[in-house]
Amino acid sequence: MGLTTYVVSIPGDYPGIAMADVYLEADITDEQSVVAMARRHAVDGVVSASTDLAILSIGAVVDALGLPGITRETAIRSTNKIRMKEAFLAGGVPTAAWRVVSSYEEAVEASGEIGYPLMVKAVAGMGGQGITKVSAADDLRGAWDRAVHAVGGGEVILEEFMAGLEFGAQAMAVGGQLRYVVPHNDKVSPPPYYSPIGHSFPMDLDAQVEADLWDCVEKGLAALGIDNGHANVDCVLTREGVRIIEIGARVGATCLPESTMILTGMDVYRQIIDLSLGRRPDWRVSANQPNAALYIMAPRTGTMTGFGIPSWVREDPAVYRLTMYAKPGQQVRRFTMGRDRIGEVIVTGESAKAAEAKARAVVESIAIEVT
Repeated sequence: MGLTTYVVSIPGDYPGIAMADVYLEADITDEQSVVAMARRHAVDGVVSASTDLAILSIGAVVDALGLPGITRETAIRSTNKIRMKEAFLAGGVPTAAWRVVSSYEEAVEASGEIGYPLMVKAVAGMGGQGITKVSAADDLRGAWDRAVHAVGGGEVILEEFMAGLEFGAQAMAVGGQLRYVVPHNDKVSPPPYYSPIGHSFPMDLDAQVEADLWDCVEKGLAALGIDNGHANVDCVLTREGVRIIEIGARVGATCLPESTMILTGMDVYRQIIDLSLGRRPDWRVSANQPNAALYIMAPRTGTMTGFGIPSWVREDPAVYRLTMYAKPGQQVRRFTMGRDRIGEVIVTGESAKAAEAKARAVVESIAIEVT
């Protein structure tokens, strides 16, 4: 694209460092350092993908240098669940009933108002961090402790559990107009930890539900202030219609940019870069390839001593990508949130269901040794 890339990261075995034109050492959550580096190098755009860690710094750079992208206020609304809920309420976005509590005693009182089952959530975090479904009062204390631990103290959200089909969507706004919404099937870890572990495309929705989804996403992006950028949307299809759980001001994780690209033919990463530079992105659909992605997870907590991938997996043309993050000798954890994954796979198929079945077969065929 004829661009010079300045990659900001803490030191580590991160591919982006070696690929960068210029590597700048800093913690991406250190807003002042990131803004200072952006000023020093007079950057024309600032981007990240699939993580909330950099969102506040991106907003700070956009404000400080007058760049295209999300403002810091939008960054706050999309990463702080309290501010997000307040914005949804003001913008008429259909979502769950909720309460903010500062102590376990307040949580007990709020649970009586909301009723069980309910969700206990840390105010910040991603990948299911600090989120627990609570079905009975006996389980509230553990969920409260987990949420508080996730953010090091402070306020916690108790939220109505919205019964229905949970799914997600990738969306993009340009010039204040919603340009596309691509819904996808979501797979989450078993309760009580509701953390994304996979998804598949396409998701079949009838015309009325699709119109309802579009309306909810449009209201949600407007409420948060996402007028030039991507959004990762978590939804539930209830008896009353589509309800929004959360919206992140960036593309999703769990291979969602790649899966969207495989399905539609759109270059999502180019879109991200174009938007950051104030360019009009291309969102023409040129493909329709069903696919699925699934995390690879350790069977238990311990030290991974090795893994084996069958030859048929390596040779299968339907396996678009298989990546192992964990290495032999590394500590791994039994899965409770996104950071616990040790790898991931993306496969294609004749349908979303066929791709899901192939993804499961691939993951189940990998022999993972943990002591």
